[in-house]
Amino acid sequence: MRRFVVMEMGCILLTVSFMAFADLQTVETGGSLRIRGIYQSGLIPNNENFTAQRTRLHTRAVFSDNVSVFIEFDAYNAWGEDFRSDYLTGADRRPSNENGVNVFQAYVNIEEIAGTPLQLRLGRQEIVLGDGWLIGNNEDKLAFTGLSFDAAHLSYATEIVTAGALYARLAQGPPIGDEGSVDLYSAYVNYTPGDPFALLGYWIFIHDAFQPAPGFDTTNLHTIGVNVSGETGRFDYTAEAAYQFGDAERAGFDFNDANAPFDNWAATAEAGYTIDGAWKPRLSLGANYFSGEDHRNEPGRASISFNRLFSNVEYVYLDSTELSNCWMIHAGVEAAPLEKWTISATLYHLDAVDKGTANSRDLGWETGLLATYEYSNDLAFEIAWYHWLRGGGVEDGLLAASNGFDSTDGCYTDHVDYFYIEAKLSF
Repeated sequence: MRRFVVMEMGCILLTVSFMAFADLQTVETGGSLRIRGIYQSGLIPNNENFTAQRTRLHTRAVFSDNVSVFIEFDAYNAWGEDFRSDYLTGADRRPSNENGVNVFQAYVNIEEIAGTPLQLRLGRQEIVLGDGWLIGNNEDKLAFTGLSFDAAHLSYATEIVTAGALYARLAQGPPIGDEGSVDLYSAYVNYTPGDPFALLGYWIFIHDAFQPAPGFDTTNLHTIGVNVSGETGRFDYTAEAAYQFGDAERAGFDFNDANAPFDNWAATAEAGYTIDGAWKPRLSLGANYFSGEDHRNEPGRASISFNRLFSNVEYVYLDSTELSNCWMIHAGVEAAPLEKWTISATLYHLDAVDKGTANSRDLGWETGLLATYEYSNDLAFEIAWYHWLRGGGVEDGLLAASNGFDSTDGCYTDHVDYFYIEAKLSF
């Protein structure tokens, strides 16, 4: 509690400092709380259960001349990590700083620059590109730790077209400067004339200035992609495809390959149909593909798969390992059987693209059940169960985890379960 009192005071002091150059109009405060009790088994030698909690608190100050400031603090921890007493000895202690409060967002937003639809957002901020397939905020992941960028984001929006460009520093090399730093550049155009069609095109460039050894240059990863989505009548759809190219010097260093290239495709698509009825069930079919390679039996040749960058999307429980070099197909159904209740069920099958020396490409099957109860406009409860049936290729060690750089051979049982109950509150 004391931490967030300090946070709120900090927000107020920072807001007051801006009053020196602009007139303060309004100040808004808010936040959110997510508490998730988790039970998982099969992926480690022993079953694991814990409760994760993420607390967010923000202040938004609106000034004259279309200027606003947004500051948000957050804390993510597991219950018991910061308990301040020892029940055996009775000794009380101060909390550890390992899971303390962090500045999650802190930016200045300027709208209608020079009387135009131009907007500049400068500072630490969440960035979600399209559906968050390659750049997101980690809100929808099993580990909902959040993700923000130290960035400058310039955008120009009209009724049907939004164009933008952004720069973010992802890692700062020592000493302060460009050498060894990692930077992200992106440009996009979003065309939204209305249903049944919307189109997003984008370019993402990551420049890694770190040179791992003599003979290895800097890393340059380009991603170009397009997203198409819309709905007409009871039918809805979304599809996205991306291609990556560039110099994979840093990744190639691990394989002693100074000429390793990025050269991979990825695609995702889903179509849904909503049946008119009391429950309004929605039936869906989809597929996902991430190209990759496994050259572990070829010394001096790198294995480079599609890099999913900062995706907000996890299709299955195993996808929490950032799967690549794989493809998936799925079917699902969603319905609202009662007021305030929504339930859904999914079925996935997963296979590797390049199996290398493994005997099988099979990554297994997963079933998922999710129920959501909207208690009020501010509070919702979720309960979910995901069951993964391990495929024959997992034990062989398919090169599909961690964007295709790690093996899948760490699973201890044929059946893996992930179960949680969660409360979400926003204010």
